[in-house]
Formats: sequence, structure tokens, C-alpha cells
Amino acid sequence: MKSHICQQCAKPFKRSRSVCKFCSQSCYTESLKRRISKECSLCGIEFEFAASYQKKGPVLFCSRACYESGRLDRRPLEDRFWEKVEKLGFDDCWIWQGAKAQGYGKIWLSGSVLGAHRVSYEIVHGPIPEDMQINHKCDVRDCVNPNHLYVGTAKENTQDMIERNRGGLFKPGELHHSAKLNNFQVMMIRASSERTKDLALAFGINPDHVTRLQRVERWKSLPE
Repeated sequence: MKSHICQQCAKPFKRSRSVCKFCSQSCYTESLKRRISKECSLCGIEFEFAASYQKKGPVLFCSRACYESGRLDRRPLEDRFWEKVEKLGFDDCWIWQGAKAQGYGKIWLSGSVLGAHRVSYEIVHGPIPEDMQINHKCDVRDCVNPNHLYVGTAKENTQDMIERNRGGLFKPGELHHSAKLNNFQVMMIRASSERTKDLALAFGINPDHVTRLQRVERWKSLPE
């Protein structure tokens, strides 16, 4: 059984699952009633809504009237887009001032919500190739400076995340959340001439893991 802290009532509880946010169904239900404050992406008025509304997607408008006005805004996309951008220097981040979801800027177009960084790239550089995505050079999600954006793949973005040490799950070596060894111990294992089984027993790891470390198939971020 693993120990957890309920995100609603803050009481400790135990469950067999490694990830568990609430201690009971009632706490989960109460969490959905939590009120969130946000600025309307059309009129700018601050409004509140239940957290459960976000399960269907980002909440952008304070009322049905704003929703209809935003949805039916006939102005050119480029005009609507740049009025929500704080333009600074050529090399600076241009932070999106409109609606956001998970840190990324969002803009409404023809019944769909688009990523602001993708729209910025298409306005300046043209269409995005099929099966490609837009990555940030600056690692700032709500930046829409077209000079900070480039076309890439999800794999390239993940590799970039690893190299720049971004994202908890992708931190290399001893910085990884589940690392059982540190850099010095790995160097000792690689330099040792002892039997694989003895090293595994001494460091409390699997013999196969020892072999992979010595072949530099794991912990590649650590120089040989």
C-alpha cells in the first residue's frame, strides 16, 4: 500500500495504486465543485466557473453572448491574433496575452481552438507540413515570437527536452525521479572488474542493469 495526501481534504490515506489524488468519491465530487477564476478571452472581464467544466476543454468565455461573438468574429485571423501579442525585441519572447491551456496560448477560429504558436508560425512562414509540429527554441510555452519557433517532430522535441534537462520524466542520470544510483556509483561499476552478480548485489540493482551500464547502454549522459 502506498501513502497519499488527498488533494481535497488534505488527509493522508493509503491505496495500492501509485497515483491516487482523492481519498474518497465524496472528495472527488467536491473537487469538481471547486470554483476557478479566469479572464474572458473576448471582453476581458474576470469570471468564475466550476472546475468540472474544464473536462470538456479550455473555458474561454464568460457568457453565451461572448461565446457567440468570439465564435462569429469575422475579422481576419491575423488582426485578431496580433492584438493579443506583447511584441518586444527581435530576440525576446513575445508572450501570448489571450486564453491559455496547459501553458500554451489558444485562439478561436471557425468553431475550433488552435494553438497560438502554430498560428504565429503559419502567419509568418506558411503552412505546417503534414505530420509535423511546431517546437519552441526558447522553451517558453506561451511565446509566439515566430523567430523562436521551428518545424520538428515529437521525437525531436523529446530529445531536445532531454538535452536541455526539461521535464521531470526525462531528466538524465541521477536527476531522474526513479534513479537508484548516482554518477559516482555508475563510474565505479563501469571501472570495476568484479563479477556482474557481485556488483548487482553490492549496489542493490539487477545484474542485467549492471551489464547495460558497463556497455554504456544506460546513463549515456554520463561520459565514459
